[in-house]
Amino acid sequence: MNKKLWEASKVQKKHSNLYKYEKFLSKKHKLKVTQNYSKILNWTINNPNKFWSSIWDFTKVKGIKKEKSYLSKILFKSKFLINSKLNFAENLLSKNDNTKSITFISENGYREVRSWKNLNLNVNKISYFFKKINLNDTLRQKIWKNMVQQ
Repeated sequence: MNKKLWEASKVQKKHSNLYKYEKFLSKKHKLKVTQNYSKILNWTINNPNKFWSSIWDFTKVKGIKKEKSYLSKILFKSKFLINSKLNFAENLLSKNDNTKSITFISENGYREVRSWKNLNLNVNKISYFFKKINLNDTLRQKIWKNMVQQ
C-alpha cells in the first residue's frame, strides 16, 4: 500500500520541531538538508557525537556539556557526552508560565491540571520545608529519588 494517509500542511511543517531542528543544523553545522529527512537521519548515523551534542544545544539543556564519547558496535552500549553535568530539576522546571505541565487523572476519574507556575511553586514550598527542618542533602536526595520513581 503506497497511498499516503495523511501529510502535514506547509504551515504545520514550518512550525514543527523537526523543521526548527533542520534550520538549527543548517546554521550550526552548515548542513543543507531542505526537508530531506533521510539526509538528517544519515547525518545522525554518520556523526553520532555531533548529533547528541546538537540535541543538547538545540533543546537548550542547562549544564556543563563534555564532548567525550565511547562508540560501540552495539549502539545501546555507546555513551555520549560522558562526564557532562546537569541538574534534572533545573532543566525540568525551566518553564514558569501558566501553560500546562501535568494532568493528573485518578482511577475514579478525578482530574487536575497543574501549570508550570503552580508546579514550580509546589517544588519551592517542599524545598523550603526540607531546608527549614534541616533535612540534610543526602537524605533530601534520597527522598526526591523515591518520589520521582513513584
